[in-house]
Amino acid sequence: MEEWPMPARPFRPCAHIGCGALVRPPALYCPQHERQAHEEQRCYDRQRGNAAARGYDGNWQRVRARVLREQPYCEDCLRQGVATLATEVHHLNGNVRNLLRGNLRSLCKSCHSRRTVLQQGWRATKRRGG
Repeated sequence: MEEWPMPARPFRPCAHIGCGALVRPPALYCPQHERQAHEEQRCYDRQRGNAAARGYDGNWQRVRARVLREQPYCEDCLRQGVATLATEVHHLNGNVRNLLRGNLRSLCKSCHSRRTVLQQGWRATKRRGG
């Protein structure tokens, strides 16, 4: 029996806002906007600083490990009746330097991303110029 080749992934629009060019995944940008996107990311990374400069130093790593050990399940999922292992620790007030236990929640990746977008999403959009 002859095997058929896998079909190519369909084209999708360039991720640059306002560009109508089509690109084939996994590419996100058309050739015209690829260089611009990489330069914007490099600029953002330079301004952002490394993890320690953002407050995620050795002390944070120890506190994070303790919180995950004390509460190994995602607190948001547990409220929904689902037991999901927590992999991340969320700062309720958004201040990464506030390591008080009452400010920290054990969350799975999905719940942490959702909370972060709700808490900081508008800042990220403004930073990107959207």
